Amino acid sequence: MIAVPAMFVTVNVGAKQMAATEFRGHVISAIEQSGVQPWQLCLDITEEALRFNRSAAWTALRELKDMGVKLGLDDFGTGVSSFTYLREFTLDL
Repeated sequence: MIAVPAMFVTVNVGAKQMAATEFRGHVISAIEQSGVQPWQLCLDITEEALRFNRSAAWTALRELKDMGVKLGLDDFGTGVSSFTYLREFTLDL
């Protein structure tokens, strides 16, 4: 029998979605309704979304990461790149 690696889902998250006060709740609800384990979900965040939603969104992202959700940085280097994002978050992808 061939071992199949665990699959995961990557979801792009835009600035408007991250700015919503219910962002964290929506992600948790989607995890619960889909049956996907938190470690199987990667939120792909754009550099721009992080820059414009830094305070509130980063708190939600840290809480989701603590649950096991993976974080990726999408399109790094296409805007005003900052290695601060790479230092402040432990990115998975």
